[in-house]
Amino acid sequence: MIDPASRTQVLENIPSYDLLIVNYEKLKGCMSSFEKHRFFYVVLDEAHKIKNSKSVVTQTVNKLQCDRKITLSGTPLQNRVSELWSLFDFLMPDFLEDESTFNRTYNKYLTGNIKRMQENLEDT
Repeated sequence: MIDPASRTQVLENIPSYDLLIVNYEKLKGCMSSFEKHRFFYVVLDEAHKIKNSKSVVTQTVNKLQCDRKITLSGTPLQNRVSELWSLFDFLMPDFLEDESTFNRTYNKYLTGNIKRMQENLEDT
């Protein structure tokens, strides 16, 4: 645990560090310090935490400026196919178009196919 004085020193010297590990809650609280800098890599562990595009956590990490991005998650899809959009939007903005287009074009199709596959598996 870093005391407040040390935390201030870390935040003031972000460019001098090769690696910074910050949890999502701390990032939200210190975002004004992080958004001043461009990072080479941003790696999100437990990336399923950004599955809701409207959440403060998702909006916060999307403000990070970096050259490369990696997401790690054991559960990238928990309830709906639409959760993938937010992960892809972080990694490759606009690749899956905007969220409403994705939901209209792909979500219904993919969700229907997943349900059919589950029904087929249950029949065998």
